[in-house]
Amino acid sequence: RFTLRVRVSTRAAGCANNASRISRAAGAVPLPYLPAAPNVNPAGYIPTQPFGAGATAEPGRLAGITAAHNQARASIATTPAIAPVSWSPELAASAQAVANRCVFEHSRTGHGENLYAATNDVSSQTVVASWMSERRDYDEVTHQCSGVCGHFTQVVWRSTQRIGCGVARCAGSGPFSGFDSWEIWVCQYDPPGNQVRSRPY
Repeated sequence: RFTLRVRVSTRAAGCANNASRISRAAGAVPLPYLPAAPNVNPAGYIPTQPFGAGATAEPGRLAGITAAHNQARASIATTPAIAPVSWSPELAASAQAVANRCVFEHSRTGHGENLYAATNDVSSQTVVASWMSERRDYDEVTHQCSGVCGHFTQVVWRSTQRIGCGVARCAGSGPFSGFDSWEIWVCQYDPPGNQVRSRPY
Protein backbone atom coordinates (compact mmCIF):
# COMPACT_ATOMS: atom_id res chain seq x y z
CA ARG A 1 0.00 0.00 0.00
CA PHE A 2 1.20 3.48 -0.76
CA THR A 3 0.15 6.88 0.46
CA LEU A 4 0.92 10.40 -0.82
CA ARG A 5 0.60 13.73 0.87
CA VAL A 6 0.91 17.28 -0.49
CA ARG A 7 1.19 20.67 1.38
CA VAL A 8 0.13 25.29 0.96
CA SER A 9 -1.49 19.73 2.32
CA THR A 10 0.75 6.23 3.97
CA ARG A 11 2.52 5.28 3.69
CA ALA A 12 0.80 8.07 1.97
CA ALA A 13 1.60 10.98 -0.16
CA GLY A 14 0.96 14.54 0.78
CA CYS A 15 1.14 17.94 -0.75
CA ALA A 16 0.92 21.46 0.67
CA ASN A 17 0.13 24.39 -1.52
CA ASN A 18 3.77 25.45 -1.77
CA ALA A 19 5.57 22.11 -1.55
CA SER A 20 4.99 18.39 -1.86
CA ARG A 21 6.43 14.95 -1.42
CA ILE A 22 5.65 11.31 -1.97
CA SER A 23 6.34 9.08 1.00
CA ARG A 24 7.05 5.43 0.32
CA ALA A 25 8.36 2.65 2.49
CA ALA A 26 11.86 3.38 1.22
CA GLY A 27 11.74 7.11 1.84
CA ALA A 28 10.63 10.29 0.13
CA VAL A 29 10.68 11.20 -3.54
CA PRO A 30 10.16 14.83 -4.59
CA LEU A 31 6.90 15.64 -6.31
CA PRO A 32 7.10 19.04 -8.02
CA TYR A 33 4.33 21.53 -7.39
CA LEU A 34 2.08 21.91 -10.40
CA PRO A 35 -1.11 24.00 -10.37
CA ALA A 36 -4.18 21.98 -11.15
CA ALA A 37 -5.60 22.43 -14.63
CA PRO A 38 -9.05 24.06 -14.64
CA ASN A 39 -12.17 22.17 -15.65
CA VAL A 40 -10.65 18.71 -15.48
CA ASN A 41 -13.18 16.02 -16.36
CA PRO A 42 -13.43 13.80 -13.25
CA ALA A 43 -13.92 10.65 -15.31
CA GLY A 44 -12.22 8.53 -12.68
CA TYR A 45 -14.36 9.75 -9.82
CA ILE A 46 -16.24 7.13 -7.84
CA PRO A 47 -18.82 8.88 -5.62
CA THR A 48 -18.29 8.26 -1.91
CA GLN A 49 -20.09 10.54 0.52
CA PRO A 50 -22.46 13.19 -0.88
CA PHE A 51 -21.60 16.68 0.26
CA GLY A 52 -22.78 20.17 -0.47
CA ALA A 53 -22.29 23.72 0.70
CA GLY A 54 -25.45 23.50 2.79
CA ALA A 55 -23.99 20.92 5.17
CA THR A 56 -23.00 22.17 8.62
CA ALA A 57 -20.88 19.28 9.96
CA GLU A 58 -18.17 17.00 8.67
CA PRO A 59 -19.85 14.22 6.69
CA GLY A 60 -18.98 10.53 6.69
CA ARG A 61 -15.29 9.70 6.79
CA LEU A 62 -14.37 13.34 7.33
CA ALA A 63 -15.81 13.19 10.86
CA GLY A 64 -13.21 14.22 13.41
CA ILE A 65 -10.87 16.02 11.03
CA THR A 66 -11.52 19.43 12.61
CA ALA A 67 -10.85 18.00 16.07
CA ALA A 68 -7.65 16.40 14.75
CA HIS A 69 -6.51 19.78 13.46
CA ASN A 70 -7.32 21.44 16.77
CA GLN A 71 -5.51 18.76 18.74
CA ALA A 72 -2.48 19.33 16.53
CA ARG A 73 -2.69 23.10 16.97
CA ALA A 74 -3.00 22.71 20.75
CA SER A 75 0.17 20.59 20.81
CA ILE A 76 2.30 23.61 19.90
CA ALA A 77 3.76 25.17 23.05
CA THR A 78 3.64 28.86 22.23
CA THR A 79 2.28 32.03 23.87
CA PRO A 80 -0.38 33.00 23.19
CA ALA A 81 -1.75 29.57 22.36
CA ILE A 82 -2.80 28.87 18.78
CA ALA A 83 -6.57 29.23 18.55
CA PRO A 84 -8.70 26.34 17.29
CA VAL A 85 -10.18 26.34 13.79
CA SER A 86 -13.82 25.82 12.88
CA TRP A 87 -15.44 23.80 10.10
CA SER A 88 -16.49 25.80 7.03
CA PRO A 89 -19.14 24.25 4.75
CA GLU A 90 -18.07 26.62 1.98
CA LEU A 91 -14.42 25.56 2.14
CA ALA A 92 -15.52 21.93 2.40
CA ALA A 93 -17.58 22.22 -0.77
CA SER A 94 -14.57 23.74 -2.54
CA ALA A 95 -12.24 21.02 -1.24
CA GLN A 96 -14.69 18.28 -2.23
CA ALA A 97 -14.90 19.70 -5.76
CA VAL A 98 -11.10 19.49 -5.99
CA ALA A 99 -11.09 15.93 -4.63
CA ASN A 100 -13.80 14.84 -7.06
CA ARG A 101 -11.54 15.62 -10.02
CA CYS A 102 -9.23 12.78 -8.92
CA VAL A 103 -6.14 14.73 -9.98
CA PHE A 104 -3.24 14.80 -7.53
CA GLU A 105 -2.37 18.44 -8.11
CA HIS A 106 -3.08 21.66 -6.27
CA SER A 107 -6.00 23.84 -7.22
CA ARG A 108 -5.95 27.60 -7.69
CA THR A 109 -8.73 28.52 -5.30
CA GLY A 110 -6.74 31.11 -3.36
CA HIS A 111 -7.14 29.08 -0.16
CA GLY A 112 -4.41 27.27 1.71
CA GLU A 113 -4.44 23.62 0.66
CA ASN A 114 -3.04 20.30 1.87
CA LEU A 115 -3.34 17.12 -0.19
CA TYR A 116 -2.98 13.47 0.78
CA ALA A 117 -3.29 10.34 -1.36
CA ALA A 118 -3.38 6.67 -0.43
CA THR A 119 -4.20 3.31 -1.96
CA ASN A 120 -5.97 2.09 1.18
CA ASP A 121 -8.79 3.61 3.21
CA VAL A 122 -7.42 5.81 5.98
CA SER A 123 -8.97 7.85 8.77
CA SER A 124 -9.07 11.62 9.07
CA GLN A 125 -6.82 11.31 12.11
CA THR A 126 -4.24 9.41 10.06
CA VAL A 127 -4.26 12.13 7.39
CA VAL A 128 -3.63 14.94 9.89
CA ALA A 129 -1.01 12.87 11.73
CA SER A 130 0.82 12.37 8.44
CA TRP A 131 0.94 16.12 7.84
CA MET A 132 2.03 16.71 11.43
CA SER A 133 4.88 14.20 11.08
CA GLU A 134 6.76 16.92 9.21
CA ARG A 135 7.19 18.68 12.53
CA ARG A 136 10.36 16.67 13.03
CA ASP A 137 11.98 18.65 10.20
CA TYR A 138 10.95 22.02 11.62
CA ASP A 139 13.15 23.91 14.07
CA GLU A 140 10.70 25.65 16.38
CA VAL A 141 13.40 27.99 17.71
CA THR A 142 14.81 29.27 14.42
CA HIS A 143 11.65 28.56 12.41
CA GLN A 144 13.76 26.88 9.73
CA CYS A 145 12.82 23.69 7.87
CA SER A 146 15.39 20.99 7.11
CA GLY A 147 13.12 18.99 4.84
CA VAL A 148 9.47 19.34 3.83
CA CYS A 149 7.34 21.18 6.39
CA GLY A 150 4.58 22.92 4.43
CA HIS A 151 1.77 20.57 5.42
CA PHE A 152 2.70 20.86 9.09
CA THR A 153 2.99 24.65 9.01
CA GLN A 154 -0.39 25.01 7.30
CA VAL A 155 -2.11 22.84 9.91
CA VAL A 156 -0.74 24.98 12.76
CA TRP A 157 -0.70 28.39 11.02
CA ARG A 158 -1.80 30.82 13.70
CA SER A 159 -3.96 33.14 11.58
CA THR A 160 -5.93 30.32 9.93
CA GLN A 161 -9.46 30.31 11.35
CA ARG A 162 -11.53 27.99 9.12
CA ILE A 163 -10.99 24.65 7.37
CA GLY A 164 -12.99 22.48 5.02
CA CYS A 165 -12.04 19.10 3.60
CA GLY A 166 -13.12 16.55 1.02
CA VAL A 167 -12.29 12.94 0.16
CA ALA A 168 -12.90 10.87 -2.96
CA ARG A 169 -12.16 7.30 -4.04
CA CYS A 170 -10.78 7.34 -7.60
CA ALA A 171 -10.47 4.70 -10.32
CA GLY A 172 -7.06 3.74 -11.67
CA SER A 173 -3.64 4.12 -10.09
CA GLY A 174 -3.50 7.91 -9.89
CA PRO A 175 -0.06 8.90 -8.57
CA PHE A 176 0.72 5.25 -7.81
CA SER A 177 1.46 2.23 -10.00
CA GLY A 178 -0.32 -1.11 -10.22
CA PHE A 179 -3.50 -0.33 -8.29
CA ASP A 180 -7.15 -0.40 -9.37
CA SER A 181 -8.15 2.55 -7.22
CA TRP A 182 -6.82 5.18 -4.84
CA GLU A 183 -8.20 7.96 -2.71
CA ILE A 184 -7.44 11.64 -2.37
CA TRP A 185 -7.96 13.89 0.64
CA VAL A 186 -8.06 17.68 0.27
CA CYS A 187 -8.19 20.25 3.07
CA GLN A 188 -8.46 23.96 2.41
CA TYR A 189 -7.67 26.74 4.87
CA ASP A 190 -8.73 30.35 5.34
CA PRO A 191 -6.93 32.61 5.83
CA PRO A 192 -4.23 30.63 4.03
CA GLY A 193 -0.93 29.83 5.70
CA ASN A 194 2.60 29.41 4.36
CA GLN A 195 2.95 33.11 3.63
CA VAL A 196 6.37 34.17 2.37
CA ARG A 197 8.63 35.70 5.05
CA SER A 198 6.10 34.90 7.78
CA ARG A 199 6.34 32.47 10.67
CA PRO A 200 3.52 30.00 11.34
CA TYR A 201 3.25 31.03 15.00
